[in-house]
Amino acid sequence: MTPSRLAVIAKLACAMAFASPEWVEVRKDGGGFRLAPSGAGFTPWGFNFDRDYRHRLLEEFWGSEWPT
Repeated sequence: MTPSRLAVIAKLACAMAFASPEWVEVRKDGGGFRLAPSGAGFTPWGFNFDRDYRHRLLEEFWGSEWPT
């Protein structure tokens, strides 16, 4: 690979690394999320912040009160 091609690739990689991320918004039909402005679908995963009726995180009681 020539040095000039390598320089172009490095410049593009840097530009992509520092690009602003898109916003996540609720789809207009209310059935999920999308990225704006591209419209690409967005599926969140890895979140476990559910709470019970006493506002406790699941991790606080699931070992001793699993039926809850």
